[in-house]
Amino acid sequence: MPVNTLRKPVRTEIHDLAEAQAWMSAICGPHMLRVDKPAHVRFRHQGRRLESLTIGHIEYGTEAVIDIRGENALNSYSLSLPDEGFQDLHVRGSTVHSTPDSGIILGPTGEQHLTIDGNCRKLQIAIPVDTVRSVLETIIKKPVHSPVEFLPMMNAVEGKTGSWWRMVKNALREMDSDDGLLGHPGVALNYSEFLVRCLLISQPNSYTPEIDKELSQHLPNYVLKAKEFIELNATNDICLEDIELVAAVPKYKLFESFKKYIGTSPMAYLKQFRLLGVRRDILLSQDHRNIAEIATAWGFSHLGRFSADYRKLFNEVPSETLAKHSFKSRR
Repeated sequence: MPVNTLRKPVRTEIHDLAEAQAWMSAICGPHMLRVDKPAHVRFRHQGRRLESLTIGHIEYGTEAVIDIRGENALNSYSLSLPDEGFQDLHVRGSTVHSTPDSGIILGPTGEQHLTIDGNCRKLQIAIPVDTVRSVLETIIKKPVHSPVEFLPMMNAVEGKTGSWWRMVKNALREMDSDDGLLGHPGVALNYSEFLVRCLLISQPNSYTPEIDKELSQHLPNYVLKAKEFIELNATNDICLEDIELVAAVPKYKLFESFKKYIGTSPMAYLKQFRLLGVRRDILLSQDHRNIAEIATAWGFSHLGRFSADYRKLFNEVPSETLAKHSFKSRR
């Protein structure tokens, strides 16, 4: 197979609104593109195609609005991260602010509204729905009938998702290099599947419990014991020494193995698990318990630090989560 079919160039500059919409619709699926000043459109897209994936940099030259609703359903997942500028995604009753530190995911289900700053230049990767489904089926080893729904915000600096974005950037650099390994058939043919697999593992989604269950079967026994201990005792006052005692391995080995297999440290995993528990209780609570009460029940004693950690993970403070839930309950 010729090298150029493995990393086919993508390059265009369009000054017409309808043509820009048609170009991106061919890559991501149907959507509506609106701008206040059509004469200012300077759409540029430069990147590469890696098997079914399209990776590149995009800019519109003016503030643009993308609407996805009704029959205008994407047939791909569109993941983007600003190099400069910002964008705001309105989805499921909330707003996700995307900057060079935080990417976003548009998916094939639900109404979505994306506002792109006129100065925004962003890295984008489009992954067909069928590709995501196929890779997911290889992970959980059974047919998938419902589309994957990802948490729309992606941390692009820290953790497993930060690592994923670095891999995407590096992949684009390698494809642009004449002697890059991604031009070699033995590497390129499986690399797109590798990126999708890493996305499914790193970014919380509707199949995360099934993915974690399947992958946990391959964890070292002491890591699995530590992980299960954390999850079962997350509402209790536990410390690293308790986890180390359950794992029955030295602290350094536990830390290194957690970073390798789970993607973070044991205590960071405990904090993330607790924050997810708080959010779930806020969303499911019918008696609208005080947020401080919920947070305390999950082991958070410093409420200011808790609120900052919550916002960092979910891109909103706990009171915003509660307000949105209360509004939906009244509808």
